[in-house]
Amino acid sequence: MDRALLRVGEAPTGYVLRGNGASASGFGADYERPGAAGLHLAVARPDQDTRRTDAHGCPVLPGVTVTCTDDGGGRELVTYDGFTEWRELRLRRGGLVHTVSLSDRPTDLTAARHVLSTLRPATNAELSPLCDQPMRR
Repeated sequence: MDRALLRVGEAPTGYVLRGNGASASGFGADYERPGAAGLHLAVARPDQDTRRTDAHGCPVLPGVTVTCTDDGGGRELVTYDGFTEWRELRLRRGGLVHTVSLSDRPTDLTAARHVLSTLRPATNAELSPLCDQPMRR
């Protein structure tokens, strides 16, 4: 496991950070909020995303309209409109791609921005619950 992948952002107000999982190629964390959809942070190296992309680096998925827009601060907002709708806020920094998956609520976008603006190495206490989970390969 590459310790550099083990990054989290501060939990936005009303959210609780939960470790999700780690593998040799990535790390994930969930930000849960009672009674509402949460956020999911994924951290990976750029070469881990094997989806086809257009000339601007926006994913190309069959049957899905994908729109990529500059969100400021180095962030990119990716909106997927197909069978289901979802959004991702991506930040490429330090040789890693940090992606927060979120719902369509405006407050979720604010929370996702907060997570990405407060990225830091995860502490041992934040990682300790992962020791009880099986290692993904």
